[in-house]
Amino acid sequence: MASKHQTPNDRDFFALMRGCDRSIRQLQRAADREADLLREIGYWQEIQRASPPESAEYQEAMQHIMRLLESPPAKDTWRDELADAWNGMVWAIKEAAFASLQVMIIVVFNIIWWTFLIIVALPIVWDWFWQLPPGLQ
Repeated sequence: MASKHQTPNDRDFFALMRGCDRSIRQLQRAADREADLLREIGYWQEIQRASPPESAEYQEAMQHIMRLLESPPAKDTWRDELADAWNGMVWAIKEAAFASLQVMIIVVFNIIWWTFLIIVALPIVWDWFWQLPPGLQ
């Protein structure tokens, strides 16, 4: 990794961006799981509030709430793993596109530069070089 006084190269930059993107997705999935858990607990609490404490629905809701609190779903599914792999491929494509864009910019700059040299600078220098001294004109 580059030091704090040196800009990172493209490989380090894309590795850092890929890591940040992965971390953000993992945090978002964890927040989504927590929100789903709280939503389900809220659903069962509404059932508890609507029924008397002696009823079977109240006891069933209490069992569901206790089960949810003891073992919350904290694992990524195969869809999350697939999304991570797909996102890794997308970042690889972005990195390749950025590298090819850099190559294209260099090629276009060189074409413009050499065109300028041939059309503008070369005739001026050619005239200077072949210009006769004032006494020989």
